[in-house]
Amino acid sequence: MATGWSATRSSAVETTRRCDESLEWLALRDPDGVMRAQLDASGGLSDGCVDIGDMAEATASEMAERGYDVDVIRLPNQDGATESLEGVAVADFGSSDLAALVSTILADTP
Repeated sequence: MATGWSATRSSAVETTRRCDESLEWLALRDPDGVMRAQLDASGGLSDGCVDIGDMAEATASEMAERGYDVDVIRLPNQDGATESLEGVAVADFGSSDLAALVSTILADTP
């Protein structure tokens, strides 16, 4: 199974949230509009912001359309130790998120 993941609002989503009215930065990274269309189709642009959760949902949707079995695992960062590179991605998993991720993946492994 291919697994996409994201963190909940309590962790990486807030530190990776990028908002501006025009999303000019997205146009620079996505001149053909493919990423924007994927984000829009998955509801990722509904609030005018893009974060790691939106990106995970868009990636999972694209993978599912290509025939992959995909889950988005939301990591709660219960111990506050998961760290993010602002506006980019998770940089380091805290022990509670890592344990949740591993147990979820192992539970889905045949």
